[in-house]
Amino acid sequence: MKRKRRTNQLEAAAAQVVKLSTKACPSFEEAEKLFYAEEKSKNRLKRTIAWHRENIKAFKKALKEQHISLNLEDINHRIIKNNFILYTIENWNNKPQTVNMRLRSLRQFFSFLVKENYLAQNPAGRVEKLKTEEVLIVALTVDQVKKLLKTADRSTFTGLRDYTMLLLMLETGMRLSELSGLKVMI
Repeated sequence: MKRKRRTNQLEAAAAQVVKLSTKACPSFEEAEKLFYAEEKSKNRLKRTIAWHRENIKAFKKALKEQHISLNLEDINHRIIKNNFILYTIENWNNKPQTVNMRLRSLRQFFSFLVKENYLAQNPAGRVEKLKTEEVLIVALTVDQVKKLLKTADRSTFTGLRDYTMLLLMLETGMRLSELSGLKVMI
């Protein structure tokens, strides 16, 4: 039995080009507002949103100082590397830790724009973070811990409170900001 060979012709319905809907890319300022609103809707801390604001503001400042357009569609990994990272190191004397912190914010910002279909790809995603010195955190000695705990006067309410807080931080490694954010559930 001989099989019928298919023709190399498309049916009319299959020949139509399907256009994906693309949103118009917002201005940089509009994109920022959308990003901050998204962060608020995710219940991010005000401090986290302020951190992103500071880092994105530094990015905008660096580009403006070099007269580079803030058009989101024109920003690519080369601009981030050459006109932001190198610029902040050479002209603002930023340390690698600071640059990496700013780069993390940019990655999140551009990832949001990709997720919302404003950009096809994240230009900060191709930029590697800078090598930094590894900081070794030195733990307290037993004598230092004893001296620290003795500073709280446990005969007063505030002293007992402070002693309890010190113990909690020492035993769990909790930061002061985390401790102050604890809520009592009754």
